[in-house]
Amino acid sequence: MRPERPIAEAVNAAWYSHYGSGGMEVPVGVVASVLVTSPQALTRLPTMTNGEFTDLLRKVWGHWWLEHPHLATMARPITSWLDQPSDHLVTAAKAVAETALRRRIKSYQGLETDILSFVVTGLRSRGARKWLGEFHTPPDVCDTMAAFMLRELPEKGEQVMEPASGTGGLVRAYAHRIKQLGGEPADYLWHMVDIDPISAACSAANALVWNLGAEVYVYCGDTLREAGTFEKAARHRAEALRAWCEVVEDGRSMKRLIDATTAFEKLLNA
Repeated sequence: MRPERPIAEAVNAAWYSHYGSGGMEVPVGVVASVLVTSPQALTRLPTMTNGEFTDLLRKVWGHWWLEHPHLATMARPITSWLDQPSDHLVTAAKAVAETALRRRIKSYQGLETDILSFVVTGLRSRGARKWLGEFHTPPDVCDTMAAFMLRELPEKGEQVMEPASGTGGLVRAYAHRIKQLGGEPADYLWHMVDIDPISAACSAANALVWNLGAEVYVYCGDTLREAGTFEKAARHRAEALRAWCEVVEDGRSMKRLIDATTAFEKLLNA
């Protein structure tokens, strides 16, 4: 059995037992957060208070926003619950994180697995999956397709586009195949689109988990009804970068002001 299924079943059971039904964006977001957090930062998880736990996850996503503002922004559907969560919600979320670690989730992290796909499909009702047309391709099938399509290493800079990406399973398989052929996923351009905000958010988080590099474009929309999804993803990415520049520049301006004030105070006290 692939490792994703028992991990997903365990974390989903932890969510239901501590919180009940609904709010699937929380356990999905917790699993994504665990996957993009360094193992060292998670060693104290069992003894953390609820406040320390949410503070850690906010810092983690703050870090990723500084590194990849477009992807962190696209992940907001599964991280926005961190803004003002209730204590009951955080208790359930922390139980999910602890369960994921007990199931050694970090040991299975990489291009070989798509844990978020199994978590999402396990939490989504059959009716919701049918309405969304959400039928994630099994990882082994994705690997077979990638091996068939990529017989040799593509030219660097080529675009890989998945118009109904789900959580990015086929992209994962292509990136894995590129590694097998001696290449680096970061040398390519990746474009993922999905109609479901949670799945699109998972694609963004998985791009971080799989180290797809700087040229990743994620868009939430319907490729059957919308044209120019890459251009729309590029515009969103540009807007996220502009927001990033404004915040970073404000921070630099604040630092310059603090340094100037400190220097002036030292001059007065000399």
